[in-house]
Amino acid sequence: MERQSERLTDYPEAQARVKEHLAETNTQLGRIEQCMEACGESSSASRTRRNP
Repeated sequence: MERQSERLTDYPEAQARVKEHLAETNTQLGRIEQCMEACGESSSASRTRRNP
């Protein structure tokens, strides 16, 4: 998504929204990782289960 936002220089409103969405996604990812660590799991463990 970072590359996509870089290509949107002619569309500043869309670029701002993509950057906002990326920030929200990264925040959510951090929260998920914290929850997994609290449960004794690592984020790599979930990737292993999804991609056996």
